[in-house]
Amino acid sequence: MSELERGVQALTQQVAADLLGAILEAMDQELMAQREDSLRLVGTRSRTILTLFGALKIKRRLYRDTETGKTVFLLDEVLGLPAYARISGNLAQMCQLIGLDVPFRQAAKIIGLLVPRVSAMTVWKCFQQAGAAAAKEAQARREAVFEDGVVPDGTRRPPELYIEADGVAIKLQRAAARRAEVRVVVGYEGKENVGTKKKPRRVLKEKHQVAGLVNSRAIWEEASAAFGEVWDMSGIPSVHIGGDGAEWVKEGQEYFQNATYHLDPFHLKKRVTEALGDDSSAREALAAALRDNSKRKAEEALRLAAKTRKGAARKRVQALAAYILGNWDGIQATLDGPTLGTIEGHNWRIVARRMKRRGARWGLKGGDYMPRLLALREEGTLENLLKHTRPLDTERITNLTQRMADRNQATRKKGKEEGEWLKAIVPAISGPSAGEAWIKHVLRPLVEAGYVA
Repeated sequence: MSELERGVQALTQQVAADLLGAILEAMDQELMAQREDSLRLVGTRSRTILTLFGALKIKRRLYRDTETGKTVFLLDEVLGLPAYARISGNLAQMCQLIGLDVPFRQAAKIIGLLVPRVSAMTVWKCFQQAGAAAAKEAQARREAVFEDGVVPDGTRRPPELYIEADGVAIKLQRAAARRAEVRVVVGYEGKENVGTKKKPRRVLKEKHQVAGLVNSRAIWEEASAAFGEVWDMSGIPSVHIGGDGAEWVKEGQEYFQNATYHLDPFHLKKRVTEALGDDSSAREALAAALRDNSKRKAEEALRLAAKTRKGAARKRVQALAAYILGNWDGIQATLDGPTLGTIEGHNWRIVARRMKRRGARWGLKGGDYMPRLLALREEGTLENLLKHTRPLDTERITNLTQRMADRNQATRKKGKEEGEWLKAIVPAISGPSAGEAWIKHVLRPLVEAGYVA
């Protein structure tokens, strides 16, 4: 069964390659007949593209414009094939999507079960291409707002907006430093209950995020520009910014009107537990001081706790005192206002789970590209980024195939017979996907015109 399955798979891939090759040859032949007078045929050139059904060798005609001297492949132009592409857009997207969840070598092994000749380097190159596009898009949005003065057109005006930020430490390779921090910023309008009564869960409402291996100024400018496309910042009465006490997180208050910083209660509890442990009297005294908004009482409670300890234990209490006093306003904002604290789970699920695998090391570019793509996937906009930058020219192809049909009146009967044959073995011709661009504008007209035998 295994050998039979593999054999049928190889056969169907070869049939698909032959079918696509016949379609492209017919299109290239008709383009030659329709070319402008200034285009002189130079000859034919071949290129090989790795596709979903393996390597496809395309032979197409090269023309030179006698007026400008420029050369052009009309077939590449119509199909939107970049000159540098060695892999089809669909296969590249497969590499990119799988590479977001598993290491590139493992992704190549998985894809190789369906498509031969896919290497880890192929997956890596596809990832680099997508990551560079994501970084370029974020940079353009940021420059438009902070350099060109463009006002984002966000329209949502919730009564309160919640923004949380945190960093994820990753290991580096081929870099001066051994470690770096990926910065993540997530914005949302609140939490809502979903699911069933037996299995309730809370999710973030209207969640948006940005991430990257950049400095604090860059990530906050990116967040401000991205969030501005969703929310009308000038019309939001209150913005709550949450974090673990890092200074770069507090800087976010400078980028949003009516912003207040909140210390994440998760990190406060963690610090208190590490320093005071099971010392209930010290913990109760500290909690009372925080509730009373009394720095003096908090300092006194921690001084007494440090006095009863020695060595490393005393240093932990002293570090806790410095942490609490340095984040006093953020603690009080949390006690008096809404409780934030979703960023830890968000970071682990979105970024850390992929980037902090055992043995994972990143270059500076890869360490920036990966969190950007992961954030876009969570946003639901990743596939838009991964689509071809030069889409199928459906209008031109429609005109092309219509002329082909008109030119082949004599072969219409044959084309009809072959069309019926293809409908029987290719359900896409008349199935639920018949309205898709490649079927509607390419395959069906070519079949009816008698170009596909």
